[in-house]
Amino acid sequence: MRWFVSLLLLLLLVVPASALGSVGDSRILLAEGILGELKGDGPGMAALQDAATWYPAYPRAVIDSAGVMTTLYRPADRIIVMNSDAADAISVLGIDDRVVGVGDVIPTRPLQFPTMTGVQSIGKYNEPDIEAIMALRPDLLISYVLWPDAEKLDRHLPDRIGIVKLDFYKADAFRDELSTLAHITGTSDAATEYIEWYDGIQTLVNERISRVPDDERARVFIDYGSGRTTGRRTMAEGTGLHDIVTAAGGINVAAGYVTGYADVENEWVIKERPDLVLIWSPKGGYVPGEEDLFREARDDLMTMPGFGNIPAIRDDEVYVISSAFGFGSSSPVAVLRVAMLLYPDEFADIDFNEVHQEYFSRFTQSDEEIRTLGTFYYPER
Repeated sequence: MRWFVSLLLLLLLVVPASALGSVGDSRILLAEGILGELKGDGPGMAALQDAATWYPAYPRAVIDSAGVMTTLYRPADRIIVMNSDAADAISVLGIDDRVVGVGDVIPTRPLQFPTMTGVQSIGKYNEPDIEAIMALRPDLLISYVLWPDAEKLDRHLPDRIGIVKLDFYKADAFRDELSTLAHITGTSDAATEYIEWYDGIQTLVNERISRVPDDERARVFIDYGSGRTTGRRTMAEGTGLHDIVTAAGGINVAAGYVTGYADVENEWVIKERPDLVLIWSPKGGYVPGEEDLFREARDDLMTMPGFGNIPAIRDDEVYVISSAFGFGSSSPVAVLRVAMLLYPDEFADIDFNEVHQEYFSRFTQSDEEIRTLGTFYYPER
């Protein structure tokens, strides 16, 4: 106990009292942990000793996308990822070798997550197996913000397991969420490399589309298959493909007419006369042999009664994009791809396949063959 009190006094002398309560400084966090231990609600003596003795860069704390602060007192060497979006972020940071447990979807995607295929499953992303989680003795668990809810996860786990809730599927939050995960896992260098690449793609697209006058911006209809009640289903504000279209300099014709995922009348689509149609498909991506499904979805739309008079149909400007391509770490590549479809003259000097392959080789654990085996978009222009 003597070292414990001495360390507390030293920290309190070094760290101003006004600074206690801030996030990010390991000394401050250690002092807070010691004070909490003295009050009976600290992280435990073992965690404090590890941080004070062996891990000078710890404790580390982050505030996740649920607004909750999580503190780790030692590096997270045993990580559980509850869903494929979190697994994607882990791959970007190059710490897939720390993963000891995964949601049950991840092992079914060997081409996307080859190093995680044989890792122990801990159940569904929204229905976890608590006993399986406990048996793996994780330091850190990464889940969505909304799933699973606290009754199914948080309240069953001890405080020693850090729970960080990050979505990784929202385009406007991915960059910040990756930085959050990088900080808590001590992989900021890997995150910086990715973010520099990410920003470079975004800057390239922004510079090129800035040359296109507002009155010449391409008008796009996003198709998500047959409507549930009428016509076709589309995607407007609040959806991933809407964000990609707008980031690529396009105008989503459904914006202002509907929100989110919604059905629209066939007559309305014909009246809007879009310049280009993007079909959003849950198929393809890292699943080989599904190009025929893309072709069928495209043919289905192009042969709709009355659609032959739509400029996009008449000019053969109809493309299918896999949802595995548009979310998460590959989203900048998807933005570039859509921008090149909308404004080919502005990107005539860009080899898209080269950019796509660079993404695979630098930021995923996938083999090089995935570029030819998977169907991420259809057809090639």
